Amino acid sequence: KKKFDTQKLKANILVLERRILAYGNLLLNPVYFDFLAGLLIEEFNMLFDIVCKGTVKRFYNKAIEFLVFLIICCHSIHLRVMAYMLDVSKSTVQRIFVGWTVFLETLFDELDMKPS
Repeated sequence: KKKFDTQKLKANILVLERRILAYGNLLLNPVYFDFLAGLLIEEFNMLFDIVCKGTVKRFYNKAIEFLVFLIICCHSIHLRVMAYMLDVSKSTVQRIFVGWTVFLETLFDELDMKPS
């Protein structure tokens, strides 16, 4: 019989869990967060608090969806590549991207950007 090293398996699982594209994981590495989102964590949180009010049933939570939107915009990542990274279908990523695009366009259209 082959004996498994449970400590080593647990360590490997922890390493793999940290590689998942998740807000909590990215908070552990602010430089990587800034590279992916094009924003500092504080800037992302402030913008997220401003634009994300209300609750709607979502495939992912709003923070991950917004982060995915920013990563796609910042790095011109193909939607199929992002779908592979998230382990979802391309159509799911497309719905996330289009939804955030329409939402932010509507939000920014309502802002008065003229200097006073």
